[in-house]
Amino acid sequence: GVRYKVIPKDFSTWDFFTFDIPITDECYKFCNKQLYKPYDYKTVLLYHLFKYKYDNKDEKWFCSELIAAIIQICNPSLIKYQLYKYTPAFLLSELRKSEVYVKQLKSISDF
Repeated sequence: GVRYKVIPKDFSTWDFFTFDIPITDECYKFCNKQLYKPYDYKTVLLYHLFKYKYDNKDEKWFCSELIAAIIQICNPSLIKYQLYKYTPAFLLSELRKSEVYVKQLKSISDF
């Protein structure tokens, strides 16, 4: 489910990117309201395997869908599709094409 987590800066496991997106109080409030909501296994399977059209009325999230929702609050012009369509790869590809993409971090010294 939804939680705050510090991810170790392990470059052999994770890819890190920077984006110039200001985080507003509204974004923090939204994030806090999402805490402890469940992971959305159904949508991950149904949409990403069968292109099932989905409506987040049950307030469950999968990782990149929640990140897209947060970005939509901070900078609505960046999110052009329904939130459930944002897989991790699709979200990254869309952000890389935008004015907010800064760079991929290659080492701890890049932070």
